[in-house]
Amino acid sequence: AIRYEGEGSVLGMIVASLLCEWATHALVKDLVQITVEQVEAFMGVELGPTRKRTISFMVETLHKGVQDYVASRGTITTVA
Repeated sequence: AIRYEGEGSVLGMIVASLLCEWATHALVKDLVQITVEQVEAFMGVELGPTRKRTISFMVETLHKGVQDYVASRGTITTVA
């Protein structure tokens, strides 16, 4: 199971929720390839630089979580 905990902007919480939903139904190899541009396109709005940084932080956090998960399982040494 994947989950998140945090406080922050509405956009940050929306993106965290979206990424958790995607992660529930995706392969590890696909999760580490998710980009800010994909999230922005899915949301259907063009975002400015500050909002893109919010999405970038959430995507980077997902990638780090996936890498930590894979490392803890000992099945793959690197994910990228």
